[in-house]
Amino acid sequence: MQGDILGSRPVLPAGHIRLQGKYTININFSTDCDFFYTSDPLFLGNIAPENNNTIYILMNYETQVEVTVGKNNTAGLLLYYSEKAYAGLVSDGKTFTVYRHAGQKTEMPNTLGRQFTVRIKNQGNHVSILVGKDGKEWATLAEGIDVSGMHHNAYKGFYALRIGLVSIGKGEAAFHRFRYKNAVPQEKDLSAYLMVFHKDETHGLYMALSRDGYTFTALNDGEPVLAGDTIAYQRGIRDPYIYRGPDGAFYLAMTDLHVFARRDGFRETEWERDRNMYGWGNNKGLVLMKSWDLVNWKRANIRFDQLTAGLSEIGCAWAPEIAYDERVGKLMIYYTMRFRDERNKLYYVYVNDDTRTKRFRPSTATSPR
Repeated sequence: MQGDILGSRPVLPAGHIRLQGKYTININFSTDCDFFYTSDPLFLGNIAPENNNTIYILMNYETQVEVTVGKNNTAGLLLYYSEKAYAGLVSDGKTFTVYRHAGQKTEMPNTLGRQFTVRIKNQGNHVSILVGKDGKEWATLAEGIDVSGMHHNAYKGFYALRIGLVSIGKGEAAFHRFRYKNAVPQEKDLSAYLMVFHKDETHGLYMALSRDGYTFTALNDGEPVLAGDTIAYQRGIRDPYIYRGPDGAFYLAMTDLHVFARRDGFRETEWERDRNMYGWGNNKGLVLMKSWDLVNWKRANIRFDQLTAGLSEIGCAWAPEIAYDERVGKLMIYYTMRFRDERNKLYYVYVNDDTRTKRFRPSTATSPR
């Protein structure tokens, strides 16, 4: 397919579209789901956003279109950066071809025929591709496709990843009922409350669910959902806090600290360092995690003492919580920290999409009396 996907060309106005020959149509749209077709290399978010939440909306979206493939033709739906960088699905009516990248494809039988609907979900640059016949039942053909590397630094051009309707061959292809929507869950879509907590017995992460916000039932038969000794430097976590971000993802922050590590055989001393000099706990970091489904997680272990020389004498950092700062359009982690065994203060850092620290030196938020 590489070399057969062409640049944008003028096409019919929005509505029913019928193409003949080799085309890729780039679709530009705003966050209120209006869209139009264009021959220019425009991109998501081209219309000025009203607030900083727009960038998060564009990280979690869903698009679909009904495709009718004519004889001697192949057609489908792509996320398209350039001829060397795209992902999506096309079909000739007999075979589905899934592109995880321009040079990486998988073929499978098309049991739906020449008319089918393809849906692409993009959650933080991780893409799933589904197909269906009636728009009610869907089959997932691919998931976990990473499109985060499709950008100017790798492929030049100063474009963005755009939605493309594709038609290849001498025949015709028709596209109907194009849809795009913000896939961030709304209040009406939510049905339960999730609580996270730890226990001294295990120093692992536990979860509990409630329908009313008052009565909670522990998940996983009351056993840890995540074992602390698998995710933390000190082989245990405390003070977990979970937050649903403006992008719809789940963000989890925890203290990297095992209070009873000597008891459990993880170290020979009560604390890592001299208690008289560094005080109780004297850990050095936090554990930050992100998930779209509460099953698959990305993790970042933040060791403040390794970020800058000015933080080498950190005494302890604990009890992190998460908020979204609309003023700067970033997630903020705020937590308590001290140097050696000195006064405790409240600090904050901003993090990027993968929960890795964006502002490396923490800033003081306030100084408790």
